[in-house]
Amino acid sequence: MRILNRRLPAINTWLLVLSVGLNVILAREVRKLRAGAQTGATLSRVGQLLPSLVGRDTEGRLVKVRFDDRSIPTLLYVMDPGCTWCRRNSGNMNSLINQANGRYRVVVISLSTLGLEQYRRAFGVSAPMLTVSDSAATDFGSAGTPRTLLVSPEGRVLDDWIGAFSASTARKIEETVGVQLPGLLDLDGGMQSQPSNREDRRR
Repeated sequence: MRILNRRLPAINTWLLVLSVGLNVILAREVRKLRAGAQTGATLSRVGQLLPSLVGRDTEGRLVKVRFDDRSIPTLLYVMDPGCTWCRRNSGNMNSLINQANGRYRVVVISLSTLGLEQYRRAFGVSAPMLTVSDSAATDFGSAGTPRTLLVSPEGRVLDDWIGAFSASTARKIEETVGVQLPGLLDLDGGMQSQPSNREDRRR
């Protein structure tokens, strides 16, 4: 009993040191998890500042897109070559590109390289088309495609329109950006009118 009593202070000290050490390790892991959550948080939300994007163009060259060094806003158009609604919305996308007239720039972000060059040629896309890293693609594509973001000259997301430009979405984009949109393409390549959009305007 005496030997045990003598060892108890040493055991208690050892347990205390072990407990403190474990707490320090756990605190570090919690900080790492929080940092990871912040790093992986959605960056492309209204009100947030977008960091520079690095992607590859259709010829495989690395391109850096900055949002804080321009005097005009940027329209980021997020699409996937295999997305049916992206293909149907291609006429509206090209209208945004063709009506920029120095008032804004358009950058097309593709979530996949598969079929991208064929898409560009089929729909005559003249704006820069970039594929980005997996993490950026996950962020931009999290809400679905197509997706259109309006970014201020300071790099802040001002608007975020999700989906093809039909009905109220088309009207909001036309009013905000100051363009006229032709409507959605049908699968045979013709233009499809947007009667619901016109009805909304009459009201």
